[in-house]
Amino acid sequence: MSTQYTKEQLLEFIEQLFKEVYHAHNKLNLAIYLQNKCVDNIDLVKITETYFTLTLNALNNDFLIQIAKLFDSHRGSYGTMFKLLNLIEANHHLFAIENLNTQVNAQRKVFKEDYQKPIENVKIWRNKLYAHSDKPYFLDKDRPDLVEEARFSYDDLLNLLQWATETINYYNQLLDGSKYVLHNPDVKKDVDKLFEALSMYN
Repeated sequence: MSTQYTKEQLLEFIEQLFKEVYHAHNKLNLAIYLQNKCVDNIDLVKITETYFTLTLNALNNDFLIQIAKLFDSHRGSYGTMFKLLNLIEANHHLFAIENLNTQVNAQRKVFKEDYQKPIENVKIWRNKLYAHSDKPYFLDKDRPDLVEEARFSYDDLLNLLQWATETINYYNQLLDGSKYVLHNPDVKKDVDKLFEALSMYN
């Protein structure tokens, strides 16, 4: 596919890319909030303990793989933040701004300095445990070693997705004046409703 896009094609790409960032952010926030809620409400969790265990496991698996996919640097990867920056450079004629490539390079520099290490560690988890079963980490007793090898925090990932949103919004606003909103208040509200219902059952 040609890297020469119309304005409409580039906006369509940006919209879909933001949807991927948005869904990853929702899953990550849900995993964090639900995990904390479970810790604070152990008696309620015991009512449906298997459900909460499997749900948290699925959420951790899913958001980690989705975030890794957003920052995949393999040749041929398409729906990624790196592809976005490449498309911006290739279609600079669509932007009424001087020194566009300077801005793109500045954003690449921020990613490399602030977020490259955490995303590399996320990919280690994906490759060695979630997408594949590497022998050194197949047994539960060996998995703490992976924590030491490839550390990242929830804050690292939240900040990474915030950077992605700000980058997307910068170019989307230049193209059509609009911005996307990352925060979804319904994530926490829905978890609160779930625990409220469980408390009535209990």
